[in-house]
Amino acid sequence: MAIAILISLLAFQAASAASAKISNPQYRTADVLIVRMPGMNYAVPVTYTITNTGNSRSDFYMGYSTKPFDRNAPNTRTGWYDAPPIKVTLNRGESATRTLTTQLPYDAPGSLNTGYPSGLPYDITIAVWGGKNWDGTLNTQIDRKWNYKSFKVLG
Repeated sequence: MAIAILISLLAFQAASAASAKISNPQYRTADVLIVRMPGMNYAVPVTYTITNTGNSRSDFYMGYSTKPFDRNAPNTRTGWYDAPPIKVTLNRGESATRTLTTQLPYDAPGSLNTGYPSGLPYDITIAVWGGKNWDGTLNTQIDRKWNYKSFKVLG
């Protein structure tokens, strides 16, 4: 079931009829140790596979985001750290595995450099999209997976 989450009235690219599925997600399970070094970022990679389950060659955009776990607002857009999306072109039935990486700053929530408690858990979400708008936002979400409390930021 495709759900368009980001919609732009000025989108020049028509919605894709492509379909795909996510498989083999390898979420980060190791904690991230952040030290007090201003300007330092910490890489948090995620690897997953998408398969073109449609009937023709299609372009897909693989995305990944992480944010501090918040049971009161689990789907808000505040506090997210996004990896740049990766465009992948796949023939029917073809699969691709990619690693996407986002960067947590030295003062990310959960480090000792903030008012948050050390050991704050982070959620991860990965998604595959069928299109890209003129402003760079992605559209036509095809599949999404969540991994709650995937890792902790320690400081």
